[in-house]
Amino acid sequence: MEEYLIYFGGAPCGSLRMERQGLYTHFSACCGARQGRLYSLVLEGERGEVPLGVPEWQDGCFVLKRTLANHAWSGIGVVQRASLYVRGTAESGSAAPEEVVEEG
Repeated sequence: MEEYLIYFGGAPCGSLRMERQGLYTHFSACCGARQGRLYSLVLEGERGEVPLGVPEWQDGCFVLKRTLANHAWSGIGVVQRASLYVRGTAESGSAAPEEVVEEG
């Protein structure tokens, strides 16, 4: 089993565990962030990144459990860390909330 820190805005906010079993890897994350927002958890490596999903608020922290085929994420190379982004800004790499513009 491997364990990595999860970062939000440059500061650690939780941990991600990865357990490889044959052709699959089980991911389990728990992290603290402001409740009431949607976040994306992204696994970052030396050659890129792969989104793991949207953590769910449970018992006082954000939790994500997911199983992926190894070929779905191993293209990122050596894992460096995991990052939490406010949903909608993960593609830009920004940890700031997305600005909402109302049309009318």
